[in-house]
Amino acid sequence: MARFLAGLIGCLILSALPAAGAEYRRLLTPKAPPPAGPRSLAELREQFENVPPDFRPMPLWVWNDAMTPEAIAGQLRQFRDAGFGGVFIHPRPGLVTEYLSDEWFRLWRYALEEGKRLGLSVHIYDENSYPSGFAGGHVPALDPTTAGSTAAAALLEPGQRIDWSSVVAAARVALDSSGVPASYEALPFGASLKAAERAAVFTLQTVAPRAFTAWFPYVDLTNPRTAELFLKTTYERYRGHFGPEFGKTVRMAFSDEPELPKAQGLTLPLSRQNLLQFRLRRGYRLEDHLASLWWNAGDYRKVRFDYWETMHELLAENFFGPMYDWCDNNGLWWTGHWWEHLWPSPYITPADGAFYAFQHVPGIDVLWTPGLRETGQDPQNLLVIRQVASAARQLGRPRVLSEAFGGNGWDATPAYFKLAGDWQIVHGVNLINPHLAHASIRGARKRDWPQSFSEPAAWWPLIRQFSAHTARLSLAMSSGESRNRIAVLMPSTSGYLLAGRTESAQKDLEKLRESFNGLVQHLADHQIDFDLVNEYFLEWFGGVSGARLLVGRADYDVLVLPAGLENLRSGAVPVLEKYLAGGGRVMALSNPPEFVDGRASGRLTELARSHAALWNRIDPPKLVSALDRLAPPRFRLARRANPGVSVAERWLEGGGRLILVTNSRPDRFVSSLEVSEPRITRLDTETGYEQALPLSAVSGGWRTGLDLGPGGTAVFALTGGAAATPPPPQPEKKILTGLKWRARRESANVAVLDFCDLETGGQRFDNIHTTKASELVYRAHGFPSNPWDRTIQYRNVFTDRNRYGPGTGFQAVFRFQLDDPAALPGLKLAVELPEKYRILLNGKPVEFRNARPWMDPGLKAASVEAMAKIGLNEVRMEADPFDVHMELENIYVLGEFGVRAADPGFVLTAPREPGLGSWKQQLMPFYPGVVVYETEIRVDPGIDELEVHLEGVQASAVEVLAGGDRRAALLWAPWIAKIPVESGIQRLAVRVAATPWNVLGPLHARQSRNQLIFWPGLTALVAPQRQPAGDQYRFVDYGLEKWPEVRAGRRAR
Repeated sequence: MARFLAGLIGCLILSALPAAGAEYRRLLTPKAPPPAGPRSLAELREQFENVPPDFRPMPLWVWNDAMTPEAIAGQLRQFRDAGFGGVFIHPRPGLVTEYLSDEWFRLWRYALEEGKRLGLSVHIYDENSYPSGFAGGHVPALDPTTAGSTAAAALLEPGQRIDWSSVVAAARVALDSSGVPASYEALPFGASLKAAERAAVFTLQTVAPRAFTAWFPYVDLTNPRTAELFLKTTYERYRGHFGPEFGKTVRMAFSDEPELPKAQGLTLPLSRQNLLQFRLRRGYRLEDHLASLWWNAGDYRKVRFDYWETMHELLAENFFGPMYDWCDNNGLWWTGHWWEHLWPSPYITPADGAFYAFQHVPGIDVLWTPGLRETGQDPQNLLVIRQVASAARQLGRPRVLSEAFGGNGWDATPAYFKLAGDWQIVHGVNLINPHLAHASIRGARKRDWPQSFSEPAAWWPLIRQFSAHTARLSLAMSSGESRNRIAVLMPSTSGYLLAGRTESAQKDLEKLRESFNGLVQHLADHQIDFDLVNEYFLEWFGGVSGARLLVGRADYDVLVLPAGLENLRSGAVPVLEKYLAGGGRVMALSNPPEFVDGRASGRLTELARSHAALWNRIDPPKLVSALDRLAPPRFRLARRANPGVSVAERWLEGGGRLILVTNSRPDRFVSSLEVSEPRITRLDTETGYEQALPLSAVSGGWRTGLDLGPGGTAVFALTGGAAATPPPPQPEKKILTGLKWRARRESANVAVLDFCDLETGGQRFDNIHTTKASELVYRAHGFPSNPWDRTIQYRNVFTDRNRYGPGTGFQAVFRFQLDDPAALPGLKLAVELPEKYRILLNGKPVEFRNARPWMDPGLKAASVEAMAKIGLNEVRMEADPFDVHMELENIYVLGEFGVRAADPGFVLTAPREPGLGSWKQQLMPFYPGVVVYETEIRVDPGIDELEVHLEGVQASAVEVLAGGDRRAALLWAPWIAKIPVESGIQRLAVRVAATPWNVLGPLHARQSRNQLIFWPGLTALVAPQRQPAGDQYRFVDYGLEKWPEVRAGRRAR
């Protein structure tokens, strides 16, 4: 009955929509909708411990090398063991296998069948890297007219002749005192100027070919031919091979950052077809008013609105609409994300939030969140999350995807993934798409927006704990429905009016962004239940029911108009008029908008005057209290303002609800939760269990305590009926004393050799960083740069050049110092693709024939103990002939040595026994692995549980073992493990894991950690000209400051 009523209400909402935007209503009823999550608490409980795969993390699985069935099968098994629910196969720079070839689809088929066997879904990522639309070069290769085009403006000197053969339009301009055009007059074709007159000229140019778009120009998505060819070359090919699996194992197709054409400088996307469409749609020539797009001259608000509205329509009609329709008709859910972070700047995707209507699973990316680490707040990314979650609710889309975590560096940890993931989920995301899971990290691939959810990270074998927690939280946020009562209108088209192409226009847009971001953060910090509404949705899906505002499948009690709202789309105005006529309430933080569709209008001022009792002008500091009066809080925390603490509600069939609270702050949050329901339980996302909580009666309801550490999250289930019986207090445990701990490194120590001497192309370069050396090698062999670094290979254009003869190649010499015979035992040398080189240590060939992989299948380690010597050691790499796969990278020395800083670099010396304290101080600055801290414990009869407490731990993850068996994985604070034991002698081991940072770098970055974005060129950018002293290298230190405290006792029953 509840489902029937929900469907009936949905039909009534649809019938209440106005005629405006009728062509978009079909987007509210897709043919292939994703299924919703649990509707009731009973359903949630059934699924909570063992979450269905659809709610588990699904990474972007990077195919970035010559893929093989063996590698595919091995990594898919790891994903299953990691607790993932599926993958998106994501081609990226470094891919050797030809994209969209028969071999590509053969390997894709193998991954599909293996994924199906393992219970994993396998989804399409629709581009060879990004931005989507060019099909790895196939679209522009088939039709060069799909190439994107941009317009540029230039001011001529007084009297300078106009070259009419190269311009699309020109205007006579008058400048203000600052030298900026203040007025203009369009010039007819061929006109000339008087000696003192100045002109602005406007030119069109095809977008320049880029390495990242396979050395083609990026395509024009407003051109209908682009989507036609993109679907033909990509989607139709996938359907031809895997169509019967659509809607089954293959359910989603991911488009990444489709965008308008852009170029260097203050340009705008524009083509001759755009000019034609503008004239047909707006009734006048844009050529005569191009100056208004750059400068605040003429009727610039009208022209800018009309221009961006035209580009928005063309994107919707010619790309987003066809993509949605194709997927909808073929049983796929279209997902991915746009350039949503630039709002309100319209230059790449104008009013991007409206395009969520074309996605079955609306998506975003939230990769880098420095503010969240420092303060628990990130207003810009919060806006992104709230916008997509709001759109999903209004569209009736039950799932919201976030491409998460990428670019946080090789020192990123599961604790950060939880912090960032929980924060996104509580604000509305419920499908975490980890970025990235590299198939290979050899060559430049290791610098491709790390971290990686794969083998190089010592925390990777323990990541299942994170996956289980994230899956349970995602399932909870997919349950029931959201009932946010406050609608906040986004001033997106006000951004259209500001979007000139001057520095002052960029400042105006930034001011609007900061103002609106601040409002969103303020509402979230005060636990206001609100959604964001974009003007297009208000026109397309808006309606009224009594005094309630309808937006698609959502309804609201109050509409907030933010500061900075200067314009409103004309199609949205009738909805606002009907809302006020029905008694709807408006809270306005500024005066009514003065413009409608970019035209000066008193319509909204008159609307506010005629409904003065309902249209309330309010100062921002008073907004929260005003909203509390109109929509009283449905729960309370001890304090009203809680910066960095986020809350969400989900309403369940049968009268229950969920409340999710997450603490993103770097400090502990202690509070209380007051609700009206008498029965409160806590759903434990780490164990999958449910626990009753102690309550105390307060006026009008019940109170329970809330204590969240940094990054902590709690899920509360609230129902009517009698209060549940809380568990008995935890039995006290006795601290065990006199334990004798010892420590050992679990794998070989490491020294990184990242500077070399190079001879190539008839030139010699001494003491240069390997990133520079690699570039020089490729340039000496006819490439502008490393073709596997931030470059897409069209077909086999790089590998087809692999025809180099004798006399090509290079020689590279690396050196390391060794000062103690105790550093020699077990010494190994690790090199990428060693089979392609002749490698010598101190003049003797190094045999890699039986070498074993280390950190990556292409990185192999061979014994060199017999060749090394005390003093200076020289490693020579000889490459002749050259091979396009010869990326000259760091090499690594492995062994049982210590690493001491010297000048320059480091010296390999006698090792120290591992113990308490800094690993760096224990001569392990580069070590990326695990140190094991061990002891033996006598467990007395009657004792069945140990608690292991860790203080002062610097680690990415901790594993606790008893008797050689894993008993607990700790990935974040509190670092406390409760493990079952039996009486007798127990060997207890605490494995403390580092990250790959100290091997993979960048080891020379000087910026503040939270200011680093780990983009692919960072390592080369920060590399010194010559090797510095070892104490100038940048390491992340790991270790254990105190021996673990062990407590023994009995488990709570």
